[in-house]
Amino acid sequence: MAVASVQPKILLAALLLFVWLGQFVYFFRMQPLDSFRNRSSAVNPVHSFQWKNVAPELAGVFEAMNECIEEITSFFHIGNMAALYTCDPYNVDKMKQPGQCVEDGIKHYDNIVSLNSSSMTPEFFAQYDHFENEDRGHGKLAREKCGNVVVGVDQKRFEALLGSQVGVELLDRSPCHSSYSFSLLDANERADQSPVGKLIGKTHHFGSISISKHSTWGKKLQQAIVTTLGSRRLKYDSAQRNMRGFYWYPPHGFTEWHTDSRQVEGWRLYLVKLLSPGESGFALYDSASQKAYHLRDQEGLVNMFKVEPQQPLWHAVFSRDVQRFTVGIAVSDMYAELILKRLQNF
Repeated sequence: MAVASVQPKILLAALLLFVWLGQFVYFFRMQPLDSFRNRSSAVNPVHSFQWKNVAPELAGVFEAMNECIEEITSFFHIGNMAALYTCDPYNVDKMKQPGQCVEDGIKHYDNIVSLNSSSMTPEFFAQYDHFENEDRGHGKLAREKCGNVVVGVDQKRFEALLGSQVGVELLDRSPCHSSYSFSLLDANERADQSPVGKLIGKTHHFGSISISKHSTWGKKLQQAIVTTLGSRRLKYDSAQRNMRGFYWYPPHGFTEWHTDSRQVEGWRLYLVKLLSPGESGFALYDSASQKAYHLRDQEGLVNMFKVEPQQPLWHAVFSRDVQRFTVGIAVSDMYAELILKRLQNF
């Protein structure tokens, strides 16, 4: 009798375990574990999630983003960003030909991909303070401190690298780091002449491309952000301010370690688009644990974090072997809190 009374309990326990395992397998089949990763502390939270599951209202922005990327990459081809690395300040003459600043850029790239937490001392981050102090190339501080003189380049060498549809200008921004500016040339223009075509964008610090907010594609994305999210979900009244950048990271592309703490504060979303499988991601340094992490990219990923001058978050971006695009959006506290509540369900 004792054995008979125990058997139903065993069967019930087995049934409950089977149901629980079924739910477990279903959840992680539908929502891959790596899709909802938080590298967070009380000081520096970064929330990483798939937009389709957590913020489906972003569909309109991703659609516009995909259209812009398809148009840009139809005429602008960069197989290896190292050929367009920019140099350390005061080395502008080296930039008159492509591929002359690889040594300057690769040390910053290695500082991201190697991710040695023990070496990330205050002295390590101090080497990036001058970028923070010049407002990282844009904003009020940059206008006050940086030059902006157009310098001629070897257009034929750049044409051999980028094709005849893209013109290049070199902007001498000494004492700040200098940059390349890219324009789409029409059929009547030649790349070996001074380019005056439609603006595409500029190099973003050492190792990535910033598609201009004033370009056709920048304006299209700004409109999509406003139309898709509406004023209550955005931080500013200005469409241009709400878009915190449209960035392109070709293979070996990167943005060096930075905090953005001298720029506008508040919550940001960064939407990620990958053109192929590969290795790329977002790197951050958690000041609470004194450890650095890589958040590996996935197609359709969104990274959300808060820029706070009182609690600066050191972070960086890299791409080893994939064409990576990202769009930044400044969102309201209300919308960020809504997303955080949704994330609690995962």
